[in-house]
Amino acid sequence: VLVTGLIVALGIMVDNAIVITDEIQHLRLKGERRSVAVAKTVKKLWLPLLGSTLTTIIAFMPLVLMPGNAGDFLVGVPAAVIASLIASYVIGFTIISAVAGRVVEGRDPAAPGTVNPAPVKRIWWRDGIEGRWLSAPFRRSLEWSVRRPILSMTLATAIPLLGFVLAGQLTEQFFPTSDRNQFRIQIHMPGQTAIEETRTAVEKIQARLEGNPEIQSTHWFIGSRPAKFYYSMMASNDGLVNVAEGIVTVDHFTQIPDLIPRLQDELTLLVPEAMVLVRELGTGPPITAPIEVRILGPDLATLERIGNDIRAIVSRLPHVNNTQTTLKAGRPMVSIDAREDDVSVTGLTLSQVEQQLQALTSGIVATHLIEETQQVPVRVITNRANWSDISAIANMNLIGGNRSMERDNSFADVPVSAVADIRLKSKVGTIEHYNGVRSNKVLAYLDFGVLPAVTFKAMLEELEKADLQVPPGYTVEFGGESEERNEAVGQLFGTVGLLVVMMLLAIVLTFNSFRMAFVTFAAAVQAAGLGLFSLWLFGYPLSFVVIFGLMGLVGLAINAAIVILSELRGMPEARAGDPEAVIDGVMKTGRHILSTTITTVGGFTPLILAGGAFWPPFAVAIAGGAFLSMVVSFYYAPAAFLWLTRRRPVSAPGEGSAMAAREAALAIGPAKGQ
Repeated sequence: VLVTGLIVALGIMVDNAIVITDEIQHLRLKGERRSVAVAKTVKKLWLPLLGSTLTTIIAFMPLVLMPGNAGDFLVGVPAAVIASLIASYVIGFTIISAVAGRVVEGRDPAAPGTVNPAPVKRIWWRDGIEGRWLSAPFRRSLEWSVRRPILSMTLATAIPLLGFVLAGQLTEQFFPTSDRNQFRIQIHMPGQTAIEETRTAVEKIQARLEGNPEIQSTHWFIGSRPAKFYYSMMASNDGLVNVAEGIVTVDHFTQIPDLIPRLQDELTLLVPEAMVLVRELGTGPPITAPIEVRILGPDLATLERIGNDIRAIVSRLPHVNNTQTTLKAGRPMVSIDAREDDVSVTGLTLSQVEQQLQALTSGIVATHLIEETQQVPVRVITNRANWSDISAIANMNLIGGNRSMERDNSFADVPVSAVADIRLKSKVGTIEHYNGVRSNKVLAYLDFGVLPAVTFKAMLEELEKADLQVPPGYTVEFGGESEERNEAVGQLFGTVGLLVVMMLLAIVLTFNSFRMAFVTFAAAVQAAGLGLFSLWLFGYPLSFVVIFGLMGLVGLAINAAIVILSELRGMPEARAGDPEAVIDGVMKTGRHILSTTITTVGGFTPLILAGGAFWPPFAVAIAGGAFLSMVVSFYYAPAAFLWLTRRRPVSAPGEGSAMAAREAALAIGPAKGQ
């Protein structure tokens, strides 16, 4: 994940260097001395770039603040981006500005009283690529835009609005599968299965797996939970001898979509007595099953009945390959109920009968061995074959305690059946509780590639048709992927409100203008719509990692808007509402925006080309949104700036604070004279 964060940061951290170097070169070509060009660039850009850096950092903060395993797993991405942004800002105004002022060529300053001559010949590596084939049509489009600012703003907003509308058609896969070359095989044998039988089933499956050339290695865990090498793994089978789990490693993760469905069908037929689950490693919080229905109530029989009814409905849903309930019968038990009257005839007490039964079944400690520094007990146990069935246990002999009977050996040994009733019964092995209330869970497992949200919606429809009657005192709740999704969204957006306020505050302080802050933030919101449009265009589902990507995209879009609006605000003619000045300002910053957009898209390209289900949607949302957001930057922000200036002039940089200081001084002055 940290490597992915570095890839993401690579396309973002060069933005400040590009803007600073380009501004210094622009001033050098106008004939400014090297030191003057650097000083003017630092004075002009330190506040706008500080604002854009802070807003981008704030945009990535929800990923840093997200609690739980998913936040711990993904924290490497925002950590690398935030560290790169801070380093980019500091290095940009120290090393980059100094080096650029030293090496960037331009016109020599004119001598006093002379006119600075123009360069004889344009050199592309010094003056930049002129690109008349692109700049001429771009300027004509800007001329059309500034002549019709309201229409330009409307058309520029159309695609982002379309993206928000199409977001409702996106497939929802909130927790996508991981791009690991590993998957899991879980074997659930019947509850009364011995560990030897579980091992036999594992050996049959292992023999089938060894014949598959795509599989590199397999590690099995029988009767114990597997090693938690991945953050989203949940293991609740510790100590269950009827459960085994295997971790399978293949050559490449692209083989998994074909291998898992095939193995699911083959292994189910190979071991029909077991429930075999071939599952991919997912992302997000650990969950037992993608679909989970939780029944809460006091009576175990009622919980079991409701659970079986719901399980029958869920098992008929499409793409559900296995179901189970957590309230199950435990292992068979032999119940020995001693009859107190018969026990008293033998001269024994109930506690003595219990002690002898424990000795006959569990053995007694006869002596101890000293093994180095430890004392090891030696237990003597009767032959297990003597109590292999219920009749053998009934025929076990207890040593009577009535001394008068010992003279007549007929009552020296008393059969267990003579003093106790022996029955074979089973009881619930484990009673799960949820928030202190007894519960029974219905778990459903899906075919590979089937989205839980689709099956969950179908389940709700079927449960509504069935009209299940839940007695008073019992409740039905839904867990699994849907519950974790709602919890993750709540945790994520719990901090978004505060971060949005901080972002707006940073923009307002950058411009010292609420109107400019409104235009900037409107452009950022439109960029989120463009990211959703890119997601729909490439056919990727909506996931929680895409939401993080859209937040990062908002920060990048704010960067572009701040650069353009800062340039226009620094031009007196543009502040006065001159369309030609607005066009010149956009043309001047166009190379900034285009260069930073290309580097951003290039930084995310490796994640897109790598394939998989996790990172490509994230990269497409940011890269596609950043590329399309140039429409908002070039045709919405300048048009909105021009429209606002025609309604009321925009103050120059620093003018608002100076005017406020003068007004405060005038207000204080008369007060002193009174």
